Amino acid sequence: MKSLDSGRYAVSISVAAALLSGCSGWQAAPPNAATISGSQSGPASQSWVNPSASRGDLVYLAIYGEVFVYSYPGGKHVSTLTGVKKPVALCSDVSGNVWVIESDSHSHSRLLKYAHDGSKPIASLRLNDRADACSVDAGTGSLAVGTLNSNVAVWANGQGRPTLYSTAAFFKEVRTISYDGKGDLYMRSFVSDKSGAWLPKGTSTVMQFHITKLGSYGWDGRYFAIGPGNGFTEPLTIYKLHGGRGKVVGSVSLKNCAPGYEPSFSIAGSELAVSCGIDETNSLNYYKYPKGGNPIKTVGPGATGSVAISVAPSKNDGINFLP
Repeated sequence: MKSLDSGRYAVSISVAAALLSGCSGWQAAPPNAATISGSQSGPASQSWVNPSASRGDLVYLAIYGEVFVYSYPGGKHVSTLTGVKKPVALCSDVSGNVWVIESDSHSHSRLLKYAHDGSKPIASLRLNDRADACSVDAGTGSLAVGTLNSNVAVWANGQGRPTLYSTAAFFKEVRTISYDGKGDLYMRSFVSDKSGAWLPKGTSTVMQFHITKLGSYGWDGRYFAIGPGNGFTEPLTIYKLHGGRGKVVGSVSLKNCAPGYEPSFSIAGSELAVSCGIDETNSLNYYKYPKGGNPIKTVGPGATGSVAISVAPSKNDGINFLP
């Protein structure tokens, strides 16, 4: 594959809530727990952050009531965010902030915003719906959330009250969602016979997205990425978009990534983090993007869930985001 000239900002796609349910007996021990140094500064029930976390890029992994944070590329466990009720999705913005979707019922959700390496939320939003995926527009900071009840909610600048856009013409459950570099928003369910959909910037009507490949959505700064489908060992497929259509321009091999339920991935420049597998095959894998191939780091075995890369704020100065 030809080298992709990627803008250095993180995109993240959530794995479906089904991956996170039915496992209440699991105890709060993160992947690779045996290698974690004793850097925890408080009781296990409290959030903690290793002071070294602020200096580099971080990978956030949401699973079973907590959010674990790892260094990139080393994979060291540097933080744990606790007290979040059923975190089902993560997404990050160009400043390194991370949004955590907390859904404790089918009718309410809370969105918590954490600064890069922060242990407590710096902002909170509520939604009277079950949210399941999120994405932040790199240009405007708008926060988009997909729900399980035929709506996409968008908060302008990530604050205030959301505007709702109906997806009822295409699907009820919005399981994956991603902005492109122009402010257009793309979304999909995880049902194989459903098409994708998109919301062009400045419009109020969700339209058909003609790329039919099943898988999680993401944006690398220039191209649109679609992950492996449900239960398949596949590469990331890379598309050049033309509105509601697209052309395949390459793929990224994900070796040693066991098939799982819609693997979650996040891209930040040349960094790629993927949540792989189910049950005993679980791992969090790091790859070079867009080279792919063998992982440069595997964190596991352990639990996997929604994943987001948070770029250190010091790296964001003077960055040009590609259209």
